[in-house]
Amino acid sequence: MKRNILTVIMLIISSIAFSQEIIYDISGKWKAAPQETIYLSMNEDKSSPIDSALVSTDSTFHMKGTMPGMGRAYLCSGEKIKVDVFLDGTPVVASLGVKGNIRIEAGKNQKTLDVHKNRMLVVYMMKLGSMFAMSDAVKKGSSKEHIDSLNNSLEQMATLQDESMLNYVDSLKDDVVTPCFIHDYYIQNLGSYEKALNAYHLLSDRVKECATGKTLKAELDDMGQHSVGGIVPDFTSKTPDGKQMNLYSLRGHIVIIDFWASWCGPCLREVPNLKRIYEEYHPKGLEILGVSLDRKYDPWVKAINEKGLSWHHVSSLKEFEDPIARQFHVNAIPRMFILDESGKIIAQDLRGEDLADKIKELFNGK
Repeated sequence: MKRNILTVIMLIISSIAFSQEIIYDISGKWKAAPQETIYLSMNEDKSSPIDSALVSTDSTFHMKGTMPGMGRAYLCSGEKIKVDVFLDGTPVVASLGVKGNIRIEAGKNQKTLDVHKNRMLVVYMMKLGSMFAMSDAVKKGSSKEHIDSLNNSLEQMATLQDESMLNYVDSLKDDVVTPCFIHDYYIQNLGSYEKALNAYHLLSDRVKECATGKTLKAELDDMGQHSVGGIVPDFTSKTPDGKQMNLYSLRGHIVIIDFWASWCGPCLREVPNLKRIYEEYHPKGLEILGVSLDRKYDPWVKAINEKGLSWHHVSSLKEFEDPIARQFHVNAIPRMFILDESGKIIAQDLRGEDLADKIKELFNGK
């Protein structure tokens, strides 16, 4: 009985510690950027700074303040310098060398975050290697059998990687930094709501109730609106002729939202299939809304005209920083979402015959 009471007391103390305000204290030397301003931001850029400090002439800086709870933040300066730090009340020493090398010295949670980042680096290297392997096979004119075999091998590797990562999350389910890894691997890398939700369910109750767990849950709730079964909130963006167009203007129609770009080979390879589908079903009520992740206007409009893409188009010309892409958690293209007449997502990421069959099914009898 005493042991059970002690356990309950420790859980209560732990819960209070997780939810209380923390003091951050960050200092160091920013040698590569003297007299620049360093921003402490909750996002991976300077869009939502919570603090800033001017680097002095001797390259030192210091910032101190409070946060409502422990969690990950980012030190940003200039256009390209960014490093994530885990703020939990432990003093942080951040050093930026003349050659741009960054070193962070902090407590246990920062070390765990660094381990997560190293695992993600391996993931990105494997992803890049897979892309190069497939691109090389296509450039060399490899047979369909060879490409199919390569694709199957890459899919098997991806499946094994997913299993390994889920086991990794399970082994660290009581660690307050693990929600950051779930965000990085399942949301930012895979863009998968279902897999991210499965990983979230592995977390212990106390981690779910800490600041990092609540941040992850809020992101999952938002992501759920942009997954199968979710009702997509309205959005507005600019058409090629500079007019504003909103999604809800297409309510009452079956809508394909196609995230693409003029520089995206796989996106353009799907164009003939999309054109056939649009020509057949647009008279029956199908609408397509192309959301371009181009950065320059001319290539975007040139691709629309040369490829004969006669459906609706919008873009903010901000690539993956496009607000709609961020809203849908799009971090790679092509991505595609099919909405019914009420705006509910009923399918996503279909291509080729799978897409044609789905649209045929939806318009059957209409």
